[in-house]
Amino acid sequence: MRSTVIDGVAIRWLIGRDMDEVLGIDMVSHEQWYRWNRAEWAQILKERDTVGRVIVDEETSRVYGFVVYRLRQPSIDILKLAVHPLFRRRGMAASMLREIESKITQRCGRMSVSMDVAERELPMQLLLNKRWWRCVTSVGPAHDRVMRFVFRGQ
Repeated sequence: MRSTVIDGVAIRWLIGRDMDEVLGIDMVSHEQWYRWNRAEWAQILKERDTVGRVIVDEETSRVYGFVVYRLRQPSIDILKLAVHPLFRRRGMAASMLREIESKITQRCGRMSVSMDVAERELPMQLLLNKRWWRCVTSVGPAHDRVMRFVFRGQ
C-alpha cells in the first residue's frame, strides 16, 4: 500500500532494499546510544506487531525518512522516527505522524499513540506539540531526560 502525502513523495512499507538508506538516516539522525545496528533492525522488524514504513521519492525510490511503530492494545507506540537532515522541515515527519494518528479508532481498540523523545530533541518536541500531542511524563537524569508524548484520538 502506497499513499502519496506530498507531491512526488509517498509512504510505503519498509522493505529489505531500503535498509542501507534507513541505517544511514538513523546514523545521521540519532546519537550513538539510540542507533540500531542491522541485526537490531532485523530483530525488531521480525516482531509480528511491529511495522516499518518509509517516506520515498516516487520516481527514484530514494528514502527520505522512516518510522517504526508497534501496534499494541490500547495504543500504538512509535519506536523510532527520523527524516534525513537534508530533507527536514518539508512536512515529511508530519505526514508519517498523520498516517499513524489516522489508525486510532475505537473499532480496533486503539485510543492513543505514544512516542518517547529526548529532551534535547527540541524540533521533534515542537512538531509533536504543533500536532496536538502532549507530554505526559518525563524520566531519567536531568542531563539525559526522555519525555513521553501522547496523541489521543478524538
